[in-house]
Amino acid sequence: MKRFFFRMWDVHGGTMLPAAAIISALFLCGAVVGCVAASYMSSDALTQSAGPLTAYLSADTPDTAAVSIFSAVFNACKYPAAAFFLGFTALGVFFVPFLALLRGFFLSFAVTSVARLFGADGIPVYVAVFGLVNILSLPCLIILASQSLVSAFSMASMISGKGRKQLSVFPKGYFIRAAVCAPILVVSALVELYLVPGVVSMLLSNAR
Repeated sequence: MKRFFFRMWDVHGGTMLPAAAIISALFLCGAVVGCVAASYMSSDALTQSAGPLTAYLSADTPDTAAVSIFSAVFNACKYPAAAFFLGFTALGVFFVPFLALLRGFFLSFAVTSVARLFGADGIPVYVAVFGLVNILSLPCLIILASQSLVSAFSMASMISGKGRKQLSVFPKGYFIRAAVCAPILVVSALVELYLVPGVVSMLLSNAR
C-alpha cells in the first residue's frame, strides 16, 4: 500500500509531490482569502450571494428535483476537468495555480457565508453539505492539478530551451490517474444529488 501511494505520484523524472504541496498551499491561501472576504460582508450581501444555498438549508425537505444529474456531474467535474485539460498547454503553469486559488476561495466563501447566516448550531449541516462531497472531489482536484502543473512546466521548459527533450510529457500514469478520478467525481455528484438531501433533512428535523 505504501509503495502504491508513492507510485501514484510518479511522473517523468521524479515525483509530483512538490507540485501537490504547491497546489494544496494555493488552495489554502484561496480558502483564507474567501473566509476573510465572507467575514467582512454585510448580512444582506451574504443572504443575496448565498441565496440558493440558504433556501436549500431552510427548507423542510431539500428539493433536488430542479437539479438534473447532468448538472450535478458538471458541477462536480468542472474544476478537476479544467485542471486536467490545462495540463496540455504550457499556459497551465499560470492557470493551474490560479484554478487552485479560485476553488479554495469559492469553497471557503460558501462555507463561511452559510456559517455566518446559520451560526454554530448548523455545523453538522455544513459538514453534510460541504464535507460529504468534497472529501471525494478535492483529492481528485489536487491529483489532477498537480500532474497538470508538472506537465505544463515540462512543456514550458522545453519551449524555452531549458528543459530536457523527451518524447512525451504525459506518462501513462497521467491518463490512468484521470481515469481513476472520473468515476470518483461521478460518485461525488451522486452523493450530492441523492445522499446529502436526506442527511440534511434528517439533521434539520432533529434540530427542530
